[in-house]
Amino acid sequence: ANKSYSGSYQGMRWRVWIDEERFCAAVWPQPWNFAHTDESEKTTERFDLTEEGLSEAESWIAAQYEQQLARWKEAKNHPTF
Repeated sequence: ANKSYSGSYQGMRWRVWIDEERFCAAVWPQPWNFAHTDESEKTTERFDLTEEGLSEAESWIAAQYEQQLARWKEAKNHPTF
């Protein structure tokens, strides 16, 4: 079963997955997917594997969007190719 969820919003890509009994979350600028983005471009955090931990991961992703707004706007306006 797929144990990861991902999406994008206004130049920011995100992913949440389970690794070693914890939720992990990452954000990075578009255009590439998680596997094709250099690690230096990703911001990651880990959370408890609980309902509260998942809620914290969701809040963290939203906060990353606000905190790095200029980064996402630049990525959104940058041509893919």
